[in-house]
Amino acid sequence: MASAASTAILDRDGEWTSESQAVEAHHTKLRGIVFSDQAGTLNVEQSLDDENWDLATAVAVEARKGAAVDVALLGRFWRLRYVNSSTRQGAFRVAAAAKP
Repeated sequence: MASAASTAILDRDGEWTSESQAVEAHHTKLRGIVFSDQAGTLNVEQSLDDENWDLATAVAVEARKGAAVDVALLGRFWRLRYVNSSTRQGAFRVAAAAKP
């Protein structure tokens, strides 16, 4: 099962990008959760060639409130990219997996 996760603390204006994952034929959704004690944005990025990330779905993350990830998989590859706010994080958790 293709999945991505991190608990790495990000500095102000920091970014984390997962490794790209190939979409298996029977996977149609990406589902997961994200939490940060600082505001930020989780981007679910999709690609047809694992080089050009042409489709991005942004999930706004409010400080100290979790957010759900539920995105249709349309490309052949996906990755997660989190962009932190201008304040260093004290807590960060993200996990998502492709599902049938």
